[in-house]
Amino acid sequence: MATAPVGIAPVFTPQTFARLAEWAETSEQAQLASALRENIPFVSSMVEKQFRPLTAIRTLTNFNRRFELYALRFEPFRLYLNAKILKSIDSRNALSLYMSALEQVFGPLSKAAEATGFSSTLLQAVLRDYVFIFKVLSQVSTPSLHGMEFDRFELSINWMHSATKLDYGLTAIFLALERTLEFSRATIRVALMAASQAAVVEFATASSRFFGIPSDQLSRNSLSSTRFIADIYENREEFSTPSAPKLATMSRRTVELEWLKHNIPANAYYRGKWVVLEQNELVAVDTSYDKARSMAKQKGIKRPFIIFIPPVEQSGFMGI
Repeated sequence: MATAPVGIAPVFTPQTFARLAEWAETSEQAQLASALRENIPFVSSMVEKQFRPLTAIRTLTNFNRRFELYALRFEPFRLYLNAKILKSIDSRNALSLYMSALEQVFGPLSKAAEATGFSSTLLQAVLRDYVFIFKVLSQVSTPSLHGMEFDRFELSINWMHSATKLDYGLTAIFLALERTLEFSRATIRVALMAASQAAVVEFATASSRFFGIPSDQLSRNSLSSTRFIADIYENREEFSTPSAPKLATMSRRTVELEWLKHNIPANAYYRGKWVVLEQNELVAVDTSYDKARSMAKQKGIKRPFIIFIPPVEQSGFMGI
């Protein structure tokens, strides 16, 4: 069976290409190492033109709109780099190489996640999902585009866009972990992480439809990141400004939302931090999501209510 052309790396940064090249050399993958190194200048230029504009985004409304636009613009560059790299890899070993590559890339950077405002735990879950989807796709035949009907071709385009969106989000996060990009607003960092998590779910769905994979094999329940998210918050409708009147009318977390309405707006202490509540009890407050969640788990709270309080008056984000 042919391996589905997903690509060898979900991240396209100069540092990760250099690190992967070093690993390829020690693994006696000289051709792959050469392909990675010779494309580093191209990747550096791509970062400046395709990813640097993300750092200029200041509002959540603009982020959601521009993320989709920038990801679409990134697609031809992603396809070009994938084609260059895949020529250097034996397709029979692609899966094992891919998994090793992810470990080599993420391992040294995982400690940087907390310092840059990203959840290492969630990022690892998204990467696990990426590898899982790739593993499933490696077991199926790639559909031929020759003579393909319009509806089928449209599915192929949707699949390609979903893969690109995920690669774009993960690349932007890794660029932040490497300190190549600086996102000054915490809400934008959270939005970027949320967009990447949503993209991996979209990629699984698009893959299932295009390759004709049974939906239960690539369902939301089969993904690590969706189980992780479900353990943190219960209702996406709870994304709102803490001072908004509608908080008091929500049914599932009324007590917690009432606490937010009365305590957050007038107290600058909570700004820029993750707040964990259980009914009307303040469980934890920390600038690190992972630490805040860990404190809740240590107290035996299985489904903690976690919300990020923006440093300025912007929309609050439920735990990501």
